[in-house]
Amino acid sequence: IVISIYISYKFISNTLPKNLFLENGDLFGDQIYYWKIGKLLKNLDMNGIRKYTLSFRGYFSSVIPMISQIIGEVLNINSLWICFMLNNIFAALLLGYIIPELNNKLNPRKAKNYEILILFTIFFIFWKGMFYAVIVDILAVTFLLWSVLLFVESVNRKKKKYMFFSGMFVSIAVLNRSNYILGIYFVLALFILNNMLKIFGKQKYKLKNTFFALFFIGVFIISIPQIKINYDKGHLGMFPYDTEKSWGDYSLTRSLMSTSLNITLTGWPYLTKDGMTQKMSENFGTKEIVPSINQILDRK
Repeated sequence: IVISIYISYKFISNTLPKNLFLENGDLFGDQIYYWKIGKLLKNLDMNGIRKYTLSFRGYFSSVIPMISQIIGEVLNINSLWICFMLNNIFAALLLGYIIPELNNKLNPRKAKNYEILILFTIFFIFWKGMFYAVIVDILAVTFLLWSVLLFVESVNRKKKKYMFFSGMFVSIAVLNRSNYILGIYFVLALFILNNMLKIFGKQKYKLKNTFFALFFIGVFIISIPQIKINYDKGHLGMFPYDTEKSWGDYSLTRSLMSTSLNITLTGWPYLTKDGMTQKMSENFGTKEIVPSINQILDRK
């Protein structure tokens, strides 16, 4: 309620930070992409999805924008405001329930209400920009930690259905931020270890394979649309992927490495140039502002 009142006031009074938008009030950067793909999903425009989706972005990163646009059209209200409200539901879940409850499951000292309030206050001071931007960072980490919470609940209480939803939620996290696939790898490694210990008679928690089967079924169900998108783009796989042409002429990984050589993120959306790379570029005899990682690795 606190977040919704604050954001609604900022939105209606037109006092949101101006640097979050272009001069004409439009979205910029990644937000444009999420909103555009959301519109394509809403219209079931498969040709547009094949053409404009980036291989390293999962389809779920545009689900909230899609839902927001549908609700906005039906109710004839601003879809952007709806998107902020939906994102903030997950922000509230993360701060008010998931993190404290995860602490309570793993820590004998339970979280106090005033500690939860302090957590919210810290977040509100330093990351409140997450409340009014069309980005998926909060959605991704919310579902990742929610998956961890459900996994712990499943192990402790032997509830199979929790494992199924744990798989679904970690898959949602991966389809928002691909590096969270490490969570699925962890469960896969745990499955292998669990069966090896069973063979040698040293199994401690005695997790049945049906628990893991339900987890991976949950992962698969959420990934079905991504499998279709990947297939249409000539790739067999369940999740977002990086290729040598993912970002212009280079892979996303190489592009980010190049960016890290000349720009330091001091706090989004503020960028600070690294003066040393200006001097480094002189050694390459180019007119580019900075050398790319490719130039450095190929330099003889």
